[in-house]
Order: sequence, then structure tokens, then C-alpha cells
Amino acid sequence: MTKTMQWKQAARTTLAALLAFFIVAAAAIGYEASRPVTYQARIVLIAVPDESTNSSAANYPAVVSLAMAVVEDVARSRSVLTKAVSGVPNAPSLDILAGRVSVDAVPGSGVVRISVTGDTAAQTVALTQAIGVGIIETDLLHPVGTFRLIDTRAPEALKIAPDLTLGLGFGLASGLVAAVLAAAGLSLLRPRLFTRFQILRVIDDALVSVVELDSDAEIEDLAALLGGPSRLLLVPAGIAGRQLATTLRKQLQPDEGIPAASDLVLVIVRRGVTTPAELRNAVSLVNTSGRKLHAIVLSSLPGTHG
Repeated sequence: MTKTMQWKQAARTTLAALLAFFIVAAAAIGYEASRPVTYQARIVLIAVPDESTNSSAANYPAVVSLAMAVVEDVARSRSVLTKAVSGVPNAPSLDILAGRVSVDAVPGSGVVRISVTGDTAAQTVALTQAIGVGIIETDLLHPVGTFRLIDTRAPEALKIAPDLTLGLGFGLASGLVAAVLAAAGLSLLRPRLFTRFQILRVIDDALVSVVELDSDAEIEDLAALLGGPSRLLLVPAGIAGRQLATTLRKQLQPDEGIPAASDLVLVIVRRGVTTPAELRNAVSLVNTSGRKLHAIVLSSLPGTHG
């Protein structure tokens, strides 16, 4: 492969990788940036015994355990949600609000965390407080106790979407993965030479034979057999000879007193590695040097005579 071909191949691979990077990264960042603005507020309830009731006699732990099992269903019940939306302007429908309510009940502790998401900070805070009040008013722990707010202050509404920092990080990571896959895919999609038939189709010269040899000893024996009084040149094609252009130009310089036309040339092709373009390039360099291509060796050895 000549330096020009290497540069062209590297340029194509780099361009494909960059395009994949920017397209995927831009898509990921754009998706995150296009998400609707969403806020989230949270309150925490805790079960406390009723001081006016004999909690032990009424089996307080069992009542709390039963209440913790159903508190999530209560938080999404139509009665609680209907009362919550009735006091909040522009509140969502009951079905939409039910999907925005998240309940985390901690077994054995009597602690219930309620999170609500909304379109605006004020609306989210109001709905969260209303749902918390609704749960308290259902008296799930009656008559042995009640739920109370751990913090009676209004909860803080945090903006959770769009998260541009997350989108940027995810976009860059996705872009890098896409770039690597694009470069690897482009390399894998390049046609490779595996059989004698493929090679014969590429060179399209019935006078050139293709020999399959799978050991250095076999290649050396062939070189000794064909050499005789002529000089035998082994020319690596493709990745086996990354500095092929420079190597060939030096190797194909005629020796003093030895005409170039008398040299015998074998082009070495690596099975499954060398591409048709690399083989054509090697054959072209041989022909332009004034030498005759004697045969092409198809070898499975890695880096054979590279």
C-alpha cells in the first residue's frame, strides 16, 4: 500500500468516525435538550403513635406494617388525587398525575417518601403537599397512630429535566462509541482476498499463476527452485508491507550488470488481509519497474515476508 493510499484510507476512516461521532453526539444532546421542563418535589412522612391510645394493647407495630403495605395505593387513589388537583390551578388529569407520583415506603421504620413531578415548580410543590395531606387525612393508622410530616416547611422543587450536563456527557460517550464502531466497521467492510479465484479475477492475467503456500519453508523452496541464474524478488502486498512503496522502489532498482527484465517477481498476498486494491497496487509497481510478474503467492502466514 503506497503512502498516498494509506493517507486516503486513513482520511476515509477518520471522516466516517467523525461523522458518526457528531451525528450520534448531536442526537443524544438534542434529545436531552428537547425534553420538556420537569420539576420534582419530595416530602417525608413518618408514622407516630397516638399518645392518647395504648399503642401496645392495640398492636401498633402490626397496624403500621399493614399501613405501609397499602400507602402507595392510597397515594395514587382517586380520592386523594381528586382532592389534590382541586386546589391546584392547571393541574394535570388524575391519570397523568398518578403516573407522576412515586412512593418509597421503608419497611419497619414507618417512613414514607413521596415524590411528585410537575411542569412548574409551584405546581409541583402544591401537588406534593396536597398528596401528603391527603395521605395523612385518610387516617391509615387509626386508632393507634397517625402519619406526620418530618419537615413542615414547603418542599423544594428541583429541576430534573432537561439535564444538559447529563446529556452532554452521554452524548460525548455515545459519540465516541459510535466513532470507534464506524472506524472498525469501515475496516471490516473492506473487501479481502481469500481464494485463488478472487486473485485471478483481480489481476485478470491468464499468464500469471497463483500458488497457495502456508509456510515460510515452502516459500523459500519455491524461491530457490525458481531463482536459478535470475534474481528472485519477493514483493509483499498490502498490510504485510506497510512501507511497500519505499521498499519496492529500493528493491526494484536494477543491479549493475543485471537487466531488470531478467528478474523473477513473486507477489505475496496475505489470505483474508490483503485487499484487491493493495494487490493491484503491488502488481502495478512491479509492471512499471520493467519486471515480469512470475506468480502470486497466497499465504495464510501473518506478516509473511513483510
